[in-house]
Amino acid sequence: MIKKVLYTLLALTLLAGIRANAQRDTVRPAGDAKTEGARKKMVAELGLTKKQAAQFKEVNREFGPKIKALRTDSAMGKMEKRKQAMDLMKQRDEKLKTFLTPEQMDKMHELQKEQMKNRRGNKGNMEEEDPS
Repeated sequence: MIKKVLYTLLALTLLAGIRANAQRDTVRPAGDAKTEGARKKMVAELGLTKKQAAQFKEVNREFGPKIKALRTDSAMGKMEKRKQAMDLMKQRDEKLKTFLTPEQMDKMHELQKEQMKNRRGNKGNMEEEDPS
């Protein structure tokens, strides 16, 4: 009887640990090290001025949470999420165009495509839509 209780408690503990770990991996707090590192890399790659970098950060702060909310919305279908995400990205691009040069915008889009390709691990050959 004691073994049965111990095994049950062990199983529940393991399951709780797995769930907590899965949640920790999928939801990153805004401004965490990985996100901040990616932003700094993008700023450097685009050769942004301090003013542009501050504006870039502000635009990302505005749109980042909206895009993350879409990812976690279980009530919405995959295609609807994709459509809304694309709409948000277009709105974000419009704001970025107010202070980035056309060359910087082109470079940013190239870097984003590269990041997406790396994130997918080259799974599938889905072409990205032109965000312009």
